[in-house]
Amino acid sequence: METFSPEPLRADVRGIFVVELIGGGKSTRCLIRKGALRFVAYSNVAGQAIRVLDEKNFPLPPGRVSAWIDGREYKAADTPRAGGVLSDEIIIPFSGSAGERTMILTLDEEGRTGAASGAASGAGGEAGASNWSFSSLHSFYMHSEGYAMDVTWHMDTQQLVRDNRKAKVVFRPRLFAESGGTR
Repeated sequence: METFSPEPLRADVRGIFVVELIGGGKSTRCLIRKGALRFVAYSNVAGQAIRVLDEKNFPLPPGRVSAWIDGREYKAADTPRAGGVLSDEIIIPFSGSAGERTMILTLDEEGRTGAASGAASGAGGEAGASNWSFSSLHSFYMHSEGYAMDVTWHMDTQQLVRDNRKAKVVFRPRLFAESGGTR
C-alpha cells in the first residue's frame, strides 16, 4: 500500500480538485471541493445588502469580493454610503420583478489586479497557484421594490357631541418600503 498526498490539498488553497490514481490496471477518481463562499443578505432602503463569508463564516474583505447576477457585476466599492464613505457590503438594487436568480460570488486572491494577470500567471505553473480566484454558485431571491402607506387615527369619543363643529383627531401615518411583501 502506498500513500499519496497532493500538495494543493495540504496547503491553504481553495478550489475543486480532481485526483485520479491509476495503477495495476485499475483507476479511481475523486472530486474534492475545498473551501466555500457563503453570504448573508438583508433588505435596506438602497436594496439588498450582501456580506460575503468564507468557509469558517468570517467576513471577507469587501475589496476582494464581487457578486454576478444576470450578467452584471456588483462590488462593495461601487456603493458609497452617506458622507462618501465606501460601504463594506455589496448592495444589489431592488428588481423590477421579484424572483429567484443565479448568483456567482467571486473572491479575488491577494495580489491579483485583474482577470488578465490571473490568467497570465496561472498559465506559468507554480507561480500562478497563489493568484487564482475562487467562485461559488448560489441561488438568490431578488425582491421587487414597492411601497405601502398605513394610516391609523384616534379621536376622543367625548368630542362627538351634537353641534360640536371642531374635534381633535390624531393621525399616525407610516410609510413602508416593501420588499417581497414584508414590511
